[in-house]
Amino acid sequence: MEKICGYTTEDFNGNKPGHVLQGPLTNGYTVQMIREKLASKSSFDCTLVNYHADGHPYWVSLNIIPLIFEDQSHKFLAVEVDISNLMPALT
Repeated sequence: MEKICGYTTEDFNGNKPGHVLQGPLTNGYTVQMIREKLASKSSFDCTLVNYHADGHPYWVSLNIIPLIFEDQSHKFLAVEVDISNLMPALT
């Protein structure tokens, strides 16, 4: 994660990843879909624009899987791949 986005794990302490990574070119409809899927503890795939710690935007492919434990607590496993070389240039 640090290699792709330039942030350390400490940068995310107390913050949701989207609050750190999203910016002006991030699609609001995609962000809303992500919130709904997370709230319903559903798996999903999507692509969106995130922002590197140095400020430049980049495309990512996300695969999110909920991990639900016996006590019904949960976490999410997120696989993020930089796909900027496959998508339209961002300016």
